[in-house]
Amino acid sequence: MKGKVVWDRHAVYAGLKTVGECRPLLLTELRDMLNRYHGTGHSVRYWDVLAGMWLEQFMHVCYAAWMEACASDTDTDVSALSVPVLDHLVTPLEFSNRVAGGEDLVDNLVTAMKRFVLCARPIARLSKNESGIIKGEVRPGGIRHAVRMVLFRFVFSRTPRVVICAPYFQCSQREWMTVLWKWRDWACMDGFEEAPVVPFEYDNEWRNNESERKDDLSGFAGALSFLLPLCVPAVFLEGYERFRAEALALREHRPAIAYTANALHYNMLFKLCAAEWSERGTVLLSHQHGGGYGLDRIHAIEDFETRVTDRFYSWGWSRDDRQVKPMSIGVYRPRVKRNHRQILLNCIDFPKAVYRLHFHPMPGTMETMISETIDFLEAFPDHNDFLIRPYATDYGWGLVQRIMAAAPRARYDHGSKHRNIYMSYAESGLVVHNYLGTSWLQTLGLNIPTICFYDRETYEFRDEARPYIERLESVGILHRTGRAAAAFIRDRQGNVGDWWMNDAVQEARGAFCSRYTRYSDHWAEDWEKEFKEILAASGDGAKPVGTDKSNERSTIRRMI
Repeated sequence: MKGKVVWDRHAVYAGLKTVGECRPLLLTELRDMLNRYHGTGHSVRYWDVLAGMWLEQFMHVCYAAWMEACASDTDTDVSALSVPVLDHLVTPLEFSNRVAGGEDLVDNLVTAMKRFVLCARPIARLSKNESGIIKGEVRPGGIRHAVRMVLFRFVFSRTPRVVICAPYFQCSQREWMTVLWKWRDWACMDGFEEAPVVPFEYDNEWRNNESERKDDLSGFAGALSFLLPLCVPAVFLEGYERFRAEALALREHRPAIAYTANALHYNMLFKLCAAEWSERGTVLLSHQHGGGYGLDRIHAIEDFETRVTDRFYSWGWSRDDRQVKPMSIGVYRPRVKRNHRQILLNCIDFPKAVYRLHFHPMPGTMETMISETIDFLEAFPDHNDFLIRPYATDYGWGLVQRIMAAAPRARYDHGSKHRNIYMSYAESGLVVHNYLGTSWLQTLGLNIPTICFYDRETYEFRDEARPYIERLESVGILHRTGRAAAAFIRDRQGNVGDWWMNDAVQEARGAFCSRYTRYSDHWAEDWEKEFKEILAASGDGAKPVGTDKSNERSTIRRMI
């Protein structure tokens, strides 16, 4: 279903503000609901670590559905709106994939919101009661990865004081293995990949009764409360108790520190352990793993990660209201010969449905990004020097087909698993990005000639970031349109090296990178010092799961 709402920066900001206002109450409601179902007394933070990322996306998707419902005809005959049937959800990842994949879930939520606005009850119903299975969703990276993880079990400490899961240090694999070997007496890499397989029965009666208790609610917050019991994934409800027991049996050792860059998103085994461990004294650390952090006016994932962890590590920026510490990241420089004539165009694609409220191309602005990309390519008489890297996932916008029609003679890098993106960066004389995400931070940090074009109506920067963005625009790194970026490149007559090494350009790049992409050859030393300082405050972290270290946790919090 094509939506009526244009998700530009104004609509996204309004949505994020509304979601932010609803979050505290809904998170408390989620805690009370789950504690009541399981007969437990877990804290808001416990359930936030475990389910907060799903709840965030749930609110975003529901807000988009709410806005579509409000944009519909006000004289809609409610009898024409059949009660939508909501399929059961097992895990947060299933919810995310179904939204991004454009399945019926989004359309059903829009219909449910329309019925809610029109005061029709019920607004939705669940599919027939059935059984389900919770199973591992973290996919190992092939045979080499499997062998590596087996070696970790034998070589590294089985009672590490620091557990590292899904890191994002951006160094080469060889350098990372060398660092892990050096840290082997006190730290260990753990992918948390052998998640339990848990069968369960859906409890439709309880879910429906819980939802019907909120029949007198109104507004968007009321719609969220009504839908929450119907949509909460089974891993938090019917399958939780057995999943918890089996997960903790897999990880009996509780470390002093648990570090991750993105396992708090969808790795249920890690999330469960992190929630349990953090209540017993483990220090939970999270690390920036992409773009938008520190730059966007509101960044929901940043807010989640800084909220649930004891310390969040950025690539250079900080916040007064959260425990954010800037830390260096590794530098990966492949040894390849640079082709100074090669222009790498690095592209992105996004789902056709609103899967998250974010200051990046979305329905209504995605079309602009596509047209600007085509305008950029059509501004060049030929594309013999172009290497174009489409996004790995095609979400149905037809972007790849349009690019290939506009630049049929260009070479294409479709993201072979055997070819690292850093190889393409390093061998290019210029890298152009059609969006502001992670990749432009990488090429700027590596001091590779970089040009980006972006739509001003898509992105909204926080006040602290604007001077840096404006400075990058003033020296020609950032452009508002594809045509402007192409004209700038053509004016350089194939020689961007002199422009890139100009003092003004390098000073603008350096100032930006010191705050938003702080690469360093000494990153490993910086992180070892950081881990050991926290360990020094925590004492012996190799304790059994049942050990209570609340006083120790208070000491660590004061230190942080």
